[in-house]
Amino acid sequence: MIQLYSADGCPYAQRVRALLTHLQVPFDLHEIDLKNKPKQFLELSPTGRVPLLVDGDHKLYESFVLLQYVAEKSRFTQAFSSDVGLRARQRLAMIQFDGVISPAVMKALREAKYEPTELVERELDELEETVRRTGSGPSLLAFHLAPFWLRWGWVRPHIPLLASFDRRTDLKRWLDEAVAMAPVQKTQPDRAATVKLYLERFGPQPAATAP
Repeated sequence: MIQLYSADGCPYAQRVRALLTHLQVPFDLHEIDLKNKPKQFLELSPTGRVPLLVDGDHKLYESFVLLQYVAEKSRFTQAFSSDVGLRARQRLAMIQFDGVISPAVMKALREAKYEPTELVERELDELEETVRRTGSGPSLLAFHLAPFWLRWGWVRPHIPLLASFDRRTDLKRWLDEAVAMAPVQKTQPDRAATVKLYLERFGPQPAATAP
């Protein structure tokens, strides 16, 4: 049986938990305290991060890889588009979301006066076009993005940058539908605890006092 090492508030881990839940794949869940990581977990994980998936002789990490592994093993036909071009766009959107869009949102959470760069705005345009072509319903792109949109919605008043998503009405509608998927709702973390974690860890930091 699949062994999944996770942490309750981690959106990367929720990606995999939600997909496994959607596909009704049995798995043992191991919740890791990220402030006090067990020795056994650190011996397993080269990065010391979650999610980590162990399936027989296969030890895998990085949620982008885990989603595709689970989808291929379970023959999840809706994982990607059957069109080769759109399939490539969907993979690209997943990579650029993690590499460009998500870091910008987290920077905006920390810095109230943050203004999105031209690159971020263009990536949001590209993402909106990709989700238009993808359509609604379960897909790897939906499972990849939904855990983040869920959490950002909980701390929305602290992230003015989300107005850039709101202006792209097709993108916002698609993200809202992705969050509403039953497996995402079923695997969501405790809201109050997650908001507290986000604001303490990623929110504005108090200014250093002069010596």
